[in-house]
Amino acid sequence: MVGGGEVACRKVALLVETGAFVTVVSPDISGEIEALVGKGKVKHIKENFREKHLEGFSLVVGATDDPQVNRAVSRGARNSGIWVNIVDSPGESDF
Repeated sequence: MVGGGEVACRKVALLVETGAFVTVVSPDISGEIEALVGKGKVKHIKENFREKHLEGFSLVVGATDDPQVNRAVSRGARNSGIWVNIVDSPGESDF
């Protein structure tokens, strides 16, 4: 997950409900995501997104309020053969 705000929080919660362990890349995260970090269900990388954050993943969700960051997530994921979903941008998403 790239993003730590309200929309990202909803997506993270849904993924955690399925049993997924989620990594969140964002300088800041919501209190709800912080609580999931505290429970050991989410890892938080407190950094701005860089393409290196995609290494080792097979799925990425871009859920920031910055279209440039979301485009960078989409471009990096597609260049790396990683499935990508950019919230509210079907054209930049694989699903």
